[in-house]
Amino acid sequence: MWQKLSPTLAIILGFSLYSAVAGPPSGTYTYSFDVQSVPLWDVSGPYHLSPLINDDISVDFDISVLQDNKGKLYGSGPTTVDIDGEIAQGNYTVKGKILNSGGVTKATVTINVIGTGVIRGASRPYSLTESFALEIDTTGRAVIGTGNGSAKAKGLGAGKITEDINESLPEGMNGGWKLDLGVQTVMKKLSGNSSVNLSNGRSLDFVMGGSYSPPTDSSKVKLTGSGTGAGAKLSLVGSGEGMGLHQITGKLLGQTINY
Repeated sequence: MWQKLSPTLAIILGFSLYSAVAGPPSGTYTYSFDVQSVPLWDVSGPYHLSPLINDDISVDFDISVLQDNKGKLYGSGPTTVDIDGEIAQGNYTVKGKILNSGGVTKATVTINVIGTGVIRGASRPYSLTESFALEIDTTGRAVIGTGNGSAKAKGLGAGKITEDINESLPEGMNGGWKLDLGVQTVMKKLSGNSSVNLSNGRSLDFVMGGSYSPPTDSSKVKLTGSGTGAGAKLSLVGSGEGMGLHQITGKLLGQTINY
């Protein structure tokens, strides 16, 4: 014969059943992304530039570009400049930024070089300025675009610079990355240390805070960059003890993450 459960017994049984199938997350969870899902690009590294002055005079020099956690591109240092076969010493600076829009990652960069060297038989101060409009070729793993600017040397006047860019990305950079999410749960509060690891070996550190909701068996997490990740931010929604990924949004290396 069926008997009606008392309210207290029903609550106890319901809680026991819920506890058997749900619980807060605890441990380390890894989420991996590739160029087809959510690419993340770090263009930091060495590059070789070969502009032409007035479509005739060749110039060759090397630079190194750095990219910060907010997408700023920068760099400076000495470089050896080959000007139509004559070698001159110089110093370069790099200023720019990287961002993504409409599924395309783009960069704008300006490079300045100044120095003094023997050019056309005499020691002359010279300068070169070139601005670039670039984007990432995800298939070819390259930086492509155009460069335009000008160069001048004392006693020789000035000339225009044009250049088509198709430069391979630095070694190891393929757009893939992973998030290692460290979770500690006290009651319904989440905390821990996490990291984003890029395909080129760069790592960004984060401090995590969040909350777990027993009724929905879901967790909401905010990641704030610290140390190597300072300035970067991510938000994540996961479900269950396994932290199944429902959503991840934020900004890393100047690029919007929305998954």
